[in-house]
Amino acid sequence: VDLGCYQETVLPRVLEEVANCKDHIAQQYLMDCVIQVFPDEFHLKTLEPFLEACTKLDEKVEVKSILITLMDRIVNWNNTDNNTIPKEVDAFKLLNENVAQVIQAKSAMEVNDILELQCALQSFASSCYADTCKQYVDHILGFSAQVLERVGGSTDKGAANLPEESVRLVVQLLTTPQQVLGLEVLDLEHYAKLLEQLSFVPRKKVAMKLLRSIVDKNSTLNTPR
Repeated sequence: VDLGCYQETVLPRVLEEVANCKDHIAQQYLMDCVIQVFPDEFHLKTLEPFLEACTKLDEKVEVKSILITLMDRIVNWNNTDNNTIPKEVDAFKLLNENVAQVIQAKSAMEVNDILELQCALQSFASSCYADTCKQYVDHILGFSAQVLERVGGSTDKGAANLPEESVRLVVQLLTTPQQVLGLEVLDLEHYAKLLEQLSFVPRKKVAMKLLRSIVDKNSTLNTPR
């Protein structure tokens, strides 16, 4: 099966079977099989129809896990043997728009599920678009901050009420880009906005990891503030 056969015959037939199958467990299994069985190059060239099919799955299907699995697989591929996403494939835009559609369609989606998707998107952007990821990362931080503000407000009281798992995911969102951007994270418009959603102790954890990244990268501090 080459790329042309996959694009024109295999994937359309599989997605047709998925759409016609009304069992949410079977749909979940089939979509996972597509991700695991076929090469990553195929996924990148057929990202749009695959993601479109995700929006048409039964409401009981855990689309979050399908999207995270897909993103993780492409990240692992990108980090192996100098693979890079083709320039003609705007993978982040397609994934970000699809994630937004999924969140909008599932109005009852848990905050942690939303944050998990944002963490996966951020890992994808930081790994696959390391040289140009600042805009993507800042968008993700701003979106995450808006979600948390809607849930608990932007005050210290809201931060104190943040569930432990949500705190862990927010810390991950704030520390992951440090590995690529270093001190440049402080230039991001929404970095401080999301940081404000944390109470003192997790804020300190973020600050410690930033200091560690400065030391590891041997970054130069130009001002005392």
